[in-house]
Amino acid sequence: MTIGSPAPVLDQLQVYYATDRNPQKTDSPGVDYGSQRDNRIHYGIATVDTWPIDYEEVGANGKARRITSKTIDTAFSKATELGKQSFFERLREAEDAGNHGAVMLFVHGFKRNFRAAAENAALISASIGFRGATMFWSWPSLDSPAGYLTDRTTLQWSQKHLARFLTELVQEGQLQRLVLVAHSLGAQALTQALFEEIGAEQLAKWQVIDKLVLMAPDIDLGIFRRDIVPAINRVGIPTTVYASATDWALITSSSLNGYPRAGDSSNGVYTFPGIDTIDATLVKQSFLGHSYYRRSFAVIDDLQHMIVAEQPVEQRPGLVRREKGNQMYWKFK
Repeated sequence: MTIGSPAPVLDQLQVYYATDRNPQKTDSPGVDYGSQRDNRIHYGIATVDTWPIDYEEVGANGKARRITSKTIDTAFSKATELGKQSFFERLREAEDAGNHGAVMLFVHGFKRNFRAAAENAALISASIGFRGATMFWSWPSLDSPAGYLTDRTTLQWSQKHLARFLTELVQEGQLQRLVLVAHSLGAQALTQALFEEIGAEQLAKWQVIDKLVLMAPDIDLGIFRRDIVPAINRVGIPTTVYASATDWALITSSSLNGYPRAGDSSNGVYTFPGIDTIDATLVKQSFLGHSYYRRSFAVIDDLQHMIVAEQPVEQRPGLVRREKGNQMYWKFK
């Protein structure tokens, strides 16, 4: 039995954001953004409270002990909108102050509001100890289980804005290293922006994208294999796909769409040339098995080894190699 009890606030993390959601009135300090589309990109900085998760664990002998995990919990505090020029000036100042030109950009998935997107970006960054500026792109998800089809349509509408923001980030951000992390439908948004809107030829010239991490990608498997994987390999972006056989959100998506999703391994683990596939079926899961990047210490630990320690997949301690035909994938121990 475990009883969660958050410790006092450990820190406040400043998370840069860009969004094409509509601004809305709020009684809280700062600004907030809704679920409607806006034809302009808004830029700013969100403040998120972070703290380690503290547990009281009762053993079989009836004795309780308190443990603090490495997993971080988060709570949105406020968002401050900036003009585009001020946004990039603040980013460059942060780089001069010790971020060394490193940026991690997170793109959220289906059924996420703006505040949750800020919390998720902060959770990943704080949990892995990312050394650089943390940033998120928030597209106008309806934040409703019934809004899946609308979210997919909005995603297509939003991808041009995301492509424009990525281009601005590379051109004006003075980056040395860009780590791209996306979850669920966010993986579709990010890959479409990269390979449909920007294109492999332009991406190859940037030479700043250090890693592409696709967690539970809600992307048509056939399109991913035919179009996206060859484009990734042409550009040479080191890419990792996390998949699970018990991801009920993706199993449902596969049924709704009529074709399997790249992150759904319920019919076997899919492997892709030049891409590291990691089977997360056995890690601690949420109820739907879809948000293991927020729930599983094993996944957070692997992200830390990959992104912060920059260890290749064969050197990361929590994984074991498996083979499927002439391809290999990796599985959590």
